[in-house]
Amino acid sequence: MVKKLLLCLFIFSASLWLFAKDGDNYKAYAFEEIKEINRFNKFQKIYQNLVNAKYALLNGNTLIARSQLHQIEYPEKEMEVVKWRYLAVIEFIEGNYKASLENIQSIETHFPNTLKQTCLLKLMNYIILDEKDKLRIEAPRCLIHTERFSKNNNFWINSLLAMKLQPELIFASDYFTSLFGQVTTTEEMLLWLKLGIYANQEKLVIPHVADIEPEMFANSQIKNLLAYVYYRQGNYDMTMNFLDGLESANSENIRGNLYLKDKKYELAYGHFKLALQRIPSSENAIQRILPLAWLLEAWDEGLQYVSRYQVTQKYDKSILYKAALLSRKGSYEEAHQTLDRISSNYAYFPPLEFLQLASFLSLELHKSFAMKGYSQKACQFYDGSSCYLYYMDTIWEDIAQTIKRPQPISVFANEDIENLKTAQQAHPLTEDIIITPEDIEKMDELLLSEMASYK
Repeated sequence: MVKKLLLCLFIFSASLWLFAKDGDNYKAYAFEEIKEINRFNKFQKIYQNLVNAKYALLNGNTLIARSQLHQIEYPEKEMEVVKWRYLAVIEFIEGNYKASLENIQSIETHFPNTLKQTCLLKLMNYIILDEKDKLRIEAPRCLIHTERFSKNNNFWINSLLAMKLQPELIFASDYFTSLFGQVTTTEEMLLWLKLGIYANQEKLVIPHVADIEPEMFANSQIKNLLAYVYYRQGNYDMTMNFLDGLESANSENIRGNLYLKDKKYELAYGHFKLALQRIPSSENAIQRILPLAWLLEAWDEGLQYVSRYQVTQKYDKSILYKAALLSRKGSYEEAHQTLDRISSNYAYFPPLEFLQLASFLSLELHKSFAMKGYSQKACQFYDGSSCYLYYMDTIWEDIAQTIKRPQPISVFANEDIENLKTAQQAHPLTEDIIITPEDIEKMDELLLSEMASYK
């Protein structure tokens, strides 16, 4: 019995020891598994940030793309390359070409095997910055590394390099004719047409239109580009012929431009709205529809389009647009608050548009002191209305209150703004004679006689 009891205790002790050992192994395994899960979650978050940034870039929203990239901290080596490459693209889109180059050079310094991913963007920066010497050095090396990834033998970048380094070649009719002779596919035709438009050489494209293969006219992109070629050359009948049946954003923008030319603003407005339905971030449509919304007094729709404008243009300008539309709508307090959001940006050198709008809103909101300051600064830009307002403020005790009075300010019916803008004929003042020279002589004689009587 005692032996059995001792045997049971031994087996139980051994089991406890094995369990403790397995427990240590399990803890180590669990710890490694948690680390892997955390690493995977971090990888997944970074990957999603990169996907969101790429989507925003493709839609022209550099603000959101930059925000997504700045959320990435301590990425893996492969993802860090992508992050810095996207940042270089953002700087390029926003026109910060030197900053774009700095990002590319940083990538090439820390990740030397990324030349094929960055060199084309580097060449584009050099082209814009007119760095011809660096172009001649970098271009051959870049083209060798990227040629196998190109489906058209680097046609586009070679054309841009020729425009920069050999402009006399690219602008010659023989060169365009030779390129046209090499076109065999729809993709090559699209590249040839885009080159003509980009180089402002539409006149060299038009002579070859009749020789384009008939089946290529079925391609909507080719028709769109040909419509744009004829539009830029002023042949509006041919433009409309090629636009027939097209429903793209570009075709709607061209139709809108044609109606703008004829001052048919409502029709133009409708086509730009269609363009924005097809591509919500279409910069051409947004830039044209905002002034039309102003002209057509479509304040609410204009305010909706302003929110898209700040995606593609400078933030301050979109705020000015928004404040201006709110002021026309009659929402003066909201417009003033909107304008306040950028007032600190213009502490010393505010632009004329800002001063004009701030002056008007201050006038409407009875902020006489602020109105006087804004109108005085705007007057320094030789703005006539601001100078007039500043001058009137020195005459009237409270100009903001005075202009709200229902009574007429002037007793002269014809004294209005239009009258002031036209040249007036000057008439000499009529003089009513109250005392004649004879009366003065008589008064002098009386005065002398009175003085004589006192002697």
